[in-house]
Amino acid sequence: MPFPFDLIVSIIDLPTVAASAVIALFVAAYAPHRMRALVIWIAQYAAFVALVLAAAVAGRQGYAMGGAIGRADGLNELGQLYYAVVGAIAGGLAGLTLGALVFALFFVLIEIKENTKG
Repeated sequence: MPFPFDLIVSIIDLPTVAASAVIALFVAAYAPHRMRALVIWIAQYAAFVALVLAAAVAGRQGYAMGGAIGRADGLNELGQLYYAVVGAIAGGLAGLTLGALVFALFFVLIEIKENTKG
């Protein structure tokens, strides 16, 4: 099983996402108001898709790790399934929480830039 970072990179191309965020911040800083509103609107929906994807990937990783822990503890199939489901729930919640934190900081920076006079 690949390391979790390798799994995420295979699904989401992180350098492309980072470059897109930098371009969006640049456009939001220097473009006219209508263009900024369009970029922020698109970024909100892209952030939602990324949050759902992050929660799904983290949930799948939690499922795999929970099942592996159940097998390592020598549990029967029902015990392994229990560990896997608990791992999937914990992983999904962790992915959703961390993704929401990252995008909340991103949108706070946009809002600060929007409200700063200069």
